[in-house]
Amino acid sequence: MNPSLDWAAGEMTSTADDLSRFLDALLGGRPTSPAALAAMRTTRPTGSLFAYGLGLQRFDLPCGRSAWGHGGELVGYLIYALRDDDGERAVLSYDPLPGGVPGESLATLFSTVYCP
Repeated sequence: MNPSLDWAAGEMTSTADDLSRFLDALLGGRPTSPAALAAMRTTRPTGSLFAYGLGLQRFDLPCGRSAWGHGGELVGYLIYALRDDDGERAVLSYDPLPGGVPGESLATLFSTVYCP
């Protein structure tokens, strides 16, 4: 399959380690300014699992923690890379199953990872 069929959603190929290092750098204030990172973290509710800032999503967990990152979709796959402010991270690829509700499954998975 050629991932370019999904425009920008399919144009980035990366490893879990690459995504982890990028989130560490971004949420640690590199490669952007503190003001730009603050603007990215200023979120608005979306009516879904995530609040959305300037290119950065926040997932509020039931245990009071928040995870930051972004997701993407490509023909049958829903991919998220998340990190919390303490440096824990979950980089995962999720394939929604027919008949399931992907949002509910993601909420359960994120809660299991971040709120043991």
